[in-house]
Amino acid sequence: MSNQAVVKFNDKFFLKHESGKYLIAVEQGRYNWPKLSQEKKN
Repeated sequence: MSNQAVVKFNDKFFLKHESGKYLIAVEQGRYNWPKLSQEKKN
């Protein structure tokens, strides 16, 4: 197996867009919508 990290339950991870921005969830009422941001957010 190559030198890759395995994501496990309860691990924090961030998805980074090729533009360099991070994908974050934004709460809008009872829904969470994805959005690009400069910062890593939980």
